[in-house]
Amino acid sequence: VAGDGDDPDDVDPINPVPEHPPSYLLDYVARNPQAGSKELGANLAQLAFEEEILKDESTRWIVDGNNTTGQSAYGGVVLNSLRDAIERASPGDTIAIMPGVYRGRFTIEKDLRLVGFGSKDARPVLTGDDNVAVVDIKGNVRLENLVLESRDSSHALCVSGGSPLLLRCFFDRQQLAKTPEGCVHISGNATPTLLACTIYSRYCPGIYFATNAKGSLIGTDIVANDADSVVLQSRARPSFDRCEIRANNGNAVVSLHGASGRFESCALRASYGDVIVNHSGAYSKFVGNRISVRRGSLIDLKEAARGVFERNKVEPDPEARAHWEERERERRKLFRNPDIMKRVIRLPITAAGYHRAKFAQNRLPDGTDLNPATPFGVH
Repeated sequence: VAGDGDDPDDVDPINPVPEHPPSYLLDYVARNPQAGSKELGANLAQLAFEEEILKDESTRWIVDGNNTTGQSAYGGVVLNSLRDAIERASPGDTIAIMPGVYRGRFTIEKDLRLVGFGSKDARPVLTGDDNVAVVDIKGNVRLENLVLESRDSSHALCVSGGSPLLLRCFFDRQQLAKTPEGCVHISGNATPTLLACTIYSRYCPGIYFATNAKGSLIGTDIVANDADSVVLQSRARPSFDRCEIRANNGNAVVSLHGASGRFESCALRASYGDVIVNHSGAYSKFVGNRISVRRGSLIDLKEAARGVFERNKVEPDPEARAHWEERERERRKLFRNPDIMKRVIRLPITAAGYHRAKFAQNRLPDGTDLNPATPFGVH
């Protein structure tokens, strides 16, 4: 009798054996016949990761803007709207997002995991159309491998609650006019962690920590153009570890009254601006960083500013040093050149009035110690 169990090849017509889902790697090769061995090798780790995500039992939702709703071969429900997936998902669910452009505002208050599929430029893009943040996080959310893009509207990412984790994400905001609002905005009692992310902005700060805000950035690149790169408001207490922070035509790190950020093993650089600006009462700490500047000062200490600077490798503007030495030579002459004497030179450390910053073992390129009382290491 067919299906009595005596023959291993028998198939029970009532309870058929479920088909195995197709190989994700073979499916990728079939969909991309032009992919060579080099491209396939570069994407192999990402493809293996994506297959594990699809097989995970928590992946109940798959967002694909190019397909209609249905059932995936891996068991998840396929939707073409990311907003619908977020609304229908339960805490603890994983949402897999296929490559594409998803427009709108996405507010996430549940404990969800959103994973973007694709490598580099093929990652999913979340972009906003309104004057609100593209993604507003208020819970313990986990975002991975996504691009958040804002065009002259508001923040690319706003975190106001929870302890979210953001991995390998790209945050981009391009403004038409200058604004104090950052590309990434952290406020409230949120304590986010950004790991291996990239933040790029124009005419607005790269990342902005509001009053009392906290957070951790590890291995993250922050680039701001025509604006300050990192802004710490009153009593903000973030930490930066092995990050690269750059500002073009702006300051790299600005600590306002009472802010106490910590920067360790980072690369800090500014062009046509100052690298570190500590305002009154600020107490940010810089330990073991590489600090360099062009057309500006390494450190600008405002009235009653504080801070700790230890074991940093610093590189002042070489042109500023040459101009300073030329002005010192001109000062010794009986008839001085007025153009040289009136030249404004930004010293490595500029301090207005009384400050209480501490310096220890900060080395110039020639090995001399950076001393606020001896500009450019000249005694």
